[in-house]
Amino acid sequence: MQESGTAFAHILLLVSRGQALLAELFRLSDKVPPVFNPELEAKYAEVLFDFRYLKATEYYESKLESETRLLELDDEFRENNLPILERFFQLFEGIIRYYQDLMRFLEDLQEGMYIQQTFEGLLTDPEGKQLIVEAFYLHGALLQLLDLRIDPLVKERMVISFYRFKGATDIPNIDDVIKMCRATGHTAGQVKQTHGYPEQYFARFPLPVKVVRMVLGRIRLDDVYNQIRHYPNPEHRSTALAQQAAYLYILLYFVPDILHDETAVMREIVDKHYVDNWVIPFSLGHTVDLSVEWKPYQAAKLALDNVITPSLAKKLQFEHVARLPGLLTDLASFLTEGVLTEEFILCNHDQILGTLRNCNVAIQWLMLHRVLRTGTGWRVLRLPGDSGGVLYTGTSWRVMRTGTVAGSTHRDGGGGFYAPGQRRGFYAPGRLAGYARDRARVLRFGAGAILRTGTGRRVLCTGTGGGFYTP
Repeated sequence: MQESGTAFAHILLLVSRGQALLAELFRLSDKVPPVFNPELEAKYAEVLFDFRYLKATEYYESKLESETRLLELDDEFRENNLPILERFFQLFEGIIRYYQDLMRFLEDLQEGMYIQQTFEGLLTDPEGKQLIVEAFYLHGALLQLLDLRIDPLVKERMVISFYRFKGATDIPNIDDVIKMCRATGHTAGQVKQTHGYPEQYFARFPLPVKVVRMVLGRIRLDDVYNQIRHYPNPEHRSTALAQQAAYLYILLYFVPDILHDETAVMREIVDKHYVDNWVIPFSLGHTVDLSVEWKPYQAAKLALDNVITPSLAKKLQFEHVARLPGLLTDLASFLTEGVLTEEFILCNHDQILGTLRNCNVAIQWLMLHRVLRTGTGWRVLRLPGDSGGVLYTGTSWRVMRTGTVAGSTHRDGGGGFYAPGQRRGFYAPGRLAGYARDRARVLRFGAGAILRTGTGRRVLCTGTGGGFYTP
């Protein structure tokens, strides 16, 4: 890494800020006060306004001033909630300032503010290209996760409340914050896709198309994070490139023309990154099924349809499941007491690492790829021992029972469980849900699920999709 004052130092600082904002977004989105959602707590509903307030400010303020009760309620709300409002608004403004500073950095590079350093030069540097890719990805991830993790109406009420309490003259970037928090028409857990989402949302804060295309070209050509050397088996290439594949998914929405029209480019991208991994985690706890998300994009859909078929999915499932017994046997032999001595590890480290690598690849694929969308409907890919599945087909829930407890899968991590003759419940994305009786266990990888066992309850939370099964 270069010394301070260089382009490397500035882009590193930007990426650090972006990661901090992402962490703050996860913290705050998990603790949104219920007072901002009248459906959960209606006490302050009369003094909370959405963006319609901006078009009729005098009307809403006169309505408040006409009743002493409303004024007292407004003062009480301000006293109790201003600190948390300030923290949320700092997050919103921080995302805007991150975008502004990223654009200023690109302008400074273009104008020669950094001596003998150019954008093209950064993309050819091993560390520079990693930082550039992450900086662009973080901008898109912050926008999308803000939209997915905090309800649009909640964001609007927060912004308007802060706007009323502080005044427009004391709030920098208020117009950009309003533009960012305005509803997109898409809600978390929504099954039907919103037309033009998220590329129209990203277009509110665009990145230079020429620059993004250069970054995408570098990702297409390179192993940005030098992971392939750690995965010598050619079958593991998409796993080795999983991190840059997640970044690529976000960046493509800044240049939607590629998704729509550039078939050759999309085929190259799919063949390198998604040929056998079409369900990808693009952020912590958030996954996406490209066979669903890219359906509206002609070039992207065509590229996926060429490689992802029911027969391929069945073949991949069979191969990964077939490896499990041997891998479990190898793990058991390593974990036998007295085996993993220092001398044994030094003499057999290649074998140990190979087993761990194969285990990680197999379990990752099986956990993520639980549902396959086909041309005529949906298919559940079940592991041996699964007792069935509850599958949302887009119009209704379908229960497949082979045991006493059935499982669920859903492209956004939603779903539920169905226990014949016992209890029934459905999982709401972003909340905990579900009971399973007897010795039923859970395979759910999303915002979480509650498992009731003989000794108590357990909360599970990881990847996407999943369901219940009986061992």
